[in-house]
Amino acid sequence: MIAILHHLTQGEASVTELAKPFKISMPAITKHLKVLENAGLISRKRQAQWRPCQIEPKGFEVASEWITKHQKLWNDRYVEIQPKTLIIMDHVSQPKFRITARFEPVGNRTWIYFSGVFESPSQFAAVQDFAILGNEGNFDRIEALLAQQTGSLAPIPFLLSRTFKTTTAHMWKMWTQPQHMAQWWGPKGVTVGYSQMDFTRGGTYHYCMKTPEGAEMWGKMYYRDIVPQIRLMFVNTFSDAQGAITRHPMSPQWPAELLSTITLEPVPEGVTLTIRWSPINATVEEIQYFNEGHNSMSQGWGENLDRLEAIL
Repeated sequence: MIAILHHLTQGEASVTELAKPFKISMPAITKHLKVLENAGLISRKRQAQWRPCQIEPKGFEVASEWITKHQKLWNDRYVEIQPKTLIIMDHVSQPKFRITARFEPVGNRTWIYFSGVFESPSQFAAVQDFAILGNEGNFDRIEALLAQQTGSLAPIPFLLSRTFKTTTAHMWKMWTQPQHMAQWWGPKGVTVGYSQMDFTRGGTYHYCMKTPEGAEMWGKMYYRDIVPQIRLMFVNTFSDAQGAITRHPMSPQWPAELLSTITLEPVPEGVTLTIRWSPINATVEEIQYFNEGHNSMSQGWGENLDRLEAIL
């Protein structure tokens, strides 16, 4: 967007003229212009069939006032900035902590490595039950915004809820103890043989499912967040017998990593379980395949939950 504004400082220009230097689609450049127009930084005139864009000086005066007002806050907050590679900043209100975000280009994508360091264990304890969920929500919004700005594709999360006649404590055990998981995990007809669980943040669950014909399918969960009897978050993948991530054995277009968030809510009838499923670190092709496969996901998860309900 800065490059667009720089171009317009040289005089008004059409959308076609503004899009020419950039390797993005016309719809994408139009979305950028709409953002700038909504912010009051540019305006668009109508001259017959031509709608030239021009700078709006008044908008920059307002922006300058806002920047001046917030400059001290930014100076206090940002510890280090290395353009395109690193941002270190402080969360200055309570609880106080330092955030580090590293950016690494990988092909036409960017990896973000995000970490936070707290001043004390008690301050971390105050936010640990919602910090990871909040950060995942931030990443979802960034991904959606980038897809909008570039004309790309963002994941459409798969959601499924069902109410079970049981307690939250018992339902929690069914998801967090390997002897229980082995009884119901997987589609109809499969059995779980190997079942090894390290149920901790950063731990894993490595398992092997067998079909009636004897074929093996290995899988692995990487636990990201655990809030007892409330929320469980893990990355689900296919794997080999050694635990290395592999592709879907029958659908190579399927995303290699899926972020699963399981929430439990006590209700008068028992407990409502909600599943949120979304690809992470996925290519555009994988995202499209996932977005188009929600019907099959309903069937697959439905069979899983049918088995769970029968055991309960």
